[in-house]
Amino acid sequence: MALYLDPDLARVVPALPATDISDPAAARQRLAELRAARPPAPLPADVETQWLEVPGAEPVRVLVVRARPASTAAPGIVYFHGGGFVMGDVLGDQVLAAQLATAVRGVVLSVEYRLAPEHPYP
Repeated sequence: MALYLDPDLARVVPALPATDISDPAAARQRLAELRAARPPAPLPADVETQWLEVPGAEPVRVLVVRARPASTAAPGIVYFHGGGFVMGDVLGDQVLAAQLATAVRGVVLSVEYRLAPEHPYP
């Protein structure tokens, strides 16, 4: 099976740090170090955020990102951050969630899902 990678993206790949997820704890630590080394990106001025907790056997936190002005009939997106269900978190993709909310003038529910292997599917 041939793999196609957009040429614009292919030019960026060599600049990405290598990530070995055979040790998830070490990979998460490396990601945290990379994030700490860069200045935080500001959120668009026209969004508001709020944390909610979805109840269950193990509650799941959700970051609600809403474009302002808020509307009662706004489109919604449920967003799962990157990281292959092994690493990453909501705050790492918070700016993207805010940009999505602004683009659709709606609401994005960004899910802080539990990570594997500590929490295997299902």
